[in-house]
Amino acid sequence: MTACDLVAVVKPFDLQQKVALEIFEEFYQQGDEEKAAGRNPIPMMDRDRAHELPANQVSFIVGICLPCYDLLAQLVPSAKPMYDGAAKNLQNWSALVAKQKSEEEEKKELEGKSDGDNKKEEKKADKAPPAKPPPSRTTSKMPKEVLDSDDGLE
Repeated sequence: MTACDLVAVVKPFDLQQKVALEIFEEFYQQGDEEKAAGRNPIPMMDRDRAHELPANQVSFIVGICLPCYDLLAQLVPSAKPMYDGAAKNLQNWSALVAKQKSEEEEKKELEGKSDGDNKKEEKKADKAPPAKPPPSRTTSKMPKEVLDSDDGLE
């Protein structure tokens, strides 16, 4: 996979979200075909788990995209805005994950009260803060001779 393959993750969030939904729709179609053939699709391709898309995007950005763009920015400093765009979208996806968790907690609380359980919870559920991108290591760990080389990349 190349930085070009990942470029949608650096676009403005509304565009990035649309691309992610289109890609996941293809995944879900494959998962539907696997189910029809009697197999269990991997979770990412299971339409019944579509609610996990924001968490999947957080994992994808943290595990694949940010490391890729960090390395690219070390080699080609003018590519740093790509890292920054991915980091901004990480914050947006993380906010959606936090919102989902909050809504799930509220739903559980309401279900508990509707079941006649009016006890107050002694312990609040942990709310994970939005994921923050790791700091870019741009130029900090690259050997000086690599940074100063005239390799024609600019």
